[in-house]
Amino acid sequence: MKKMVFQWLVTVMFLWFSQVSLAATYHVNTFPELRDTLSSRHLTPGDIILVADGTYTISGQFALPVNVDAVTVRGASLNPDAVIIRGQGMTGGVSHVF
Repeated sequence: MKKMVFQWLVTVMFLWFSQVSLAATYHVNTFPELRDTLSSRHLTPGDIILVADGTYTISGQFALPVNVDAVTVRGASLNPDAVIIRGQGMTGGVSHVF
């Protein structure tokens, strides 16, 4: 019985850590790269998107996908003031709200 419990625990730990190891890190340098990465069907929970320092201007319509959980988007330098994302401002329209 103890052997079965031990084997079960080892299996659970293996599956847990194998899921963590599947996380990927993506590096983006332009808004089209950021948009394409966020819209990618390959994102999985735990993935990290690192955005290079700079100002990114959203052109046209852009909708954040809501079908992926636990994906982190952050500045590559970890300085929140170094990454600026500009939209259309008050003249832009909102087509989806969640």
